[in-house]
Amino acid sequence: MLIAAGMGRDFPYLRADLNAFGHGVIDLGRIGPQAAERVAELLGLALECPHMTRSVDGGQ
Repeated sequence: MLIAAGMGRDFPYLRADLNAFGHGVIDLGRIGPQAAERVAELLGLALECPHMTRSVDGGQ
């Protein structure tokens, strides 16, 4: 999704992993202030999207 948003190069230290409980964890690594603001904006838009009604724990 970050690549689709034109932000692929803004996250050189991006990695995905699983925690001890098997839940996915995304580590953005070090990012610049502009990239952080853009991610915050995208997350805000996602929360406002009427098609995204899933809760934080993945339920519907």
